[in-house]
Amino acid sequence: MSDIEYEELAAHILGVDIDDDEVYDSLDGIFYQEYECDLDDFQKIASELLKCIRFGKSALTDEIMVGFGKTRGNLTEMFVKMNFSEIDKERTQ
Repeated sequence: MSDIEYEELAAHILGVDIDDDEVYDSLDGIFYQEYECDLDDFQKIASELLKCIRFGKSALTDEIMVGFGKTRGNLTEMFVKMNFSEIDKERTQ
């Protein structure tokens, strides 16, 4: 991901408009105020998390799941997971 993509992701998480010049110029400060983490550290964390994103269908429920985990052969072990259909619901509440 490019720096601007990480900035767009940070703005999305914060719920702010990155196209607003005032927001863009102070995004690092806004992010730090909310999460006590600067954008450089956020970029490092997000980059590592991207490597762990997994999705698949539950063998028990046939539901599509998304989360963080690891894959060995044909088996995916999810550390943190969520039903895919619930993602937008969580974001809007």
